[in-house]
Amino acid sequence: MNFQFDIVFFQNGETISTAVSVDNQWICDDCSVWSPKLKLGFSWTFDSGTLRIPVASLREEGDCFFKQIIPNTGFIKTNEGQDESLLIPHGCGVLCRTQNKKPGEYIIPVFREPLEPTFCNMSIYARLRRNKVRAEIIEDGKFDAYLRLRTNWGVDGEYSISPVYSIRDYEDEPLPIEDLSLVQVELNGGLSDLAKFYREYNRETHQIPSLAERAAKNPVLDYSARAITVRLRTGVKPLPCQIPSQTPENEPSIGQVFMKFEDIRMVIDEFSRQNVGPTEFCIVGWNHGGHDGAFPQLFPVEEAFGGEIELKKTIEHAKKAGYPLSGHDNFYDGFTRAENLDPKDLLVTHGGSPFPWGILAGGLAFRVCPQRALEKYAPENMKKTSELGMTGAYFSDVISLIYLLKCYSKEHPGTRRDNAERYRGILRLQHRIFGASMSEGAREWALPELDRAFMIYEAYKPSVQYIDEIVPFYQLVYHGLLIYNNCRGVINALPGEEEYLTNLAWGGMPLIYFHQLFDPGHFAAQKKTDNKKISWSKDITFDTPEKLTKDVAIIKKISDDVEKLSVVRYAFMENFIRHSKTLTETIYNNGYSVWVNYSNEEVTVSMHRIPPKEIAVIRNKLMKNNNKSEQLTS
Repeated sequence: MNFQFDIVFFQNGETISTAVSVDNQWICDDCSVWSPKLKLGFSWTFDSGTLRIPVASLREEGDCFFKQIIPNTGFIKTNEGQDESLLIPHGCGVLCRTQNKKPGEYIIPVFREPLEPTFCNMSIYARLRRNKVRAEIIEDGKFDAYLRLRTNWGVDGEYSISPVYSIRDYEDEPLPIEDLSLVQVELNGGLSDLAKFYREYNRETHQIPSLAERAAKNPVLDYSARAITVRLRTGVKPLPCQIPSQTPENEPSIGQVFMKFEDIRMVIDEFSRQNVGPTEFCIVGWNHGGHDGAFPQLFPVEEAFGGEIELKKTIEHAKKAGYPLSGHDNFYDGFTRAENLDPKDLLVTHGGSPFPWGILAGGLAFRVCPQRALEKYAPENMKKTSELGMTGAYFSDVISLIYLLKCYSKEHPGTRRDNAERYRGILRLQHRIFGASMSEGAREWALPELDRAFMIYEAYKPSVQYIDEIVPFYQLVYHGLLIYNNCRGVINALPGEEEYLTNLAWGGMPLIYFHQLFDPGHFAAQKKTDNKKISWSKDITFDTPEKLTKDVAIIKKISDDVEKLSVVRYAFMENFIRHSKTLTETIYNNGYSVWVNYSNEEVTVSMHRIPPKEIAVIRNKLMKNNNKSEQLTS
């Protein structure tokens, strides 16, 4: 097969130029391209639907050096006005319909920087045309790759997605050691058929066992799969931070104490009294300096919340009540305040300096090199926290969400692929020591080491101009392989709210957070973004015993809903059908369907009554599709 390529290269120092392989200066012959003028070239193979560009075939014999290679396969391509959609792997998956878009070209990072305006969790993208699907999967080279999306582009109104393989970011970097590969898939059906294919592809290609298979050998994970997570933030230093470069001498004391360890015991007692179902508690900010206080330093346990004796008492208190209690840790941030942090262990940029990425409660945060985090800080921290008696899914902040960077240190260099594997190593360590791992995001490269995800995507309704609809493609692929909460925006959602119901419809496990909004800047940003009144639906605050009783009663209702879903917890999701604007059905492969009634009226499905704003789990009672049913497979 003949392919065309866009080739981006460094020329004359820092000048970046672009060429197209069909230009006259390029010689295209028998799966190879060569430019005598630029002295650049490479070859490729195409076999059984896989395009491969061997890195060994890259020829740089002059003063030009490859930066990017973009295969224009034309496989994911259509035109303006067609009744088709492009699937883009933002979050859980979004559709871009091929109608009435402004002409545009967008470069979308897959697993690399940046995260804005939203982020990708998968390396698959597709074109949906009636009952036909075409998809491409970026395999080798995916950690450095981008996607190029074109909408209503050129005289033909082209809509297309192409992979952008990054060969190097800077001219003085060596060629990568990893080949570039792209897998093409064509099948009959729709989105759910593609999801089923991709699930099996990942299970085979990346050796991802099912959640049921892993939990059968692991009682900690089995409990976690049935449990809601309740995060309890104890407190933080003053925010906004006034001392960026903190030391033991100038470090501010805790500015806000939200909850002491004895308060957490009160929460546990109320959960037990109201017989709340399986729950995993996670203390956020138990460490020195509170949340984001001095990572990777954890000890001594923060005295403002009660110190180590009170923390141990709280852990044992939770165990006696039948609830595991774990901690929030961080191997991504390195603060100047940390007495155990060696500056030589920080991630090094191409310019040779540490990578600063923001100012948090602990001051200026640098990124710790993932290799040093895995070899040194993670084992030390987890050993000490396990000695406290912590149990349940241990939380490592951000590593399964954040974009991947290279480390240019001479002592501990790492490619993006290297660093993804090192983060997986940290998750593997969490799993080995505590029985289950949890982190913030759901990047597919983190599986199967990642057991539980804080969220799949960020915003309930992201405002990106080419996004027409969010679809649960990730959920159709990964339910039964991962425990997850769908969206940051559904944390603390109330029973009956649209966001809450959608989280359950899409297989999510609700996540509760006491004092979620701890940063005034974050509070203002969220209020502006959501355009809603900030209330219990966005945060739960620890206050009076009377308020706690009312709050836990709501959480009890949430745990009861989760119990209804226990029969599908380990099942694979087969399809999601929108029967109407107010009635949806999620079909699982074990013969059960989860129905969600968003309306204010009771509905009856196969002799089962579903109250307004409620869910129902029904076995083998599937509604016949009619003209009003909107399926993801259509």
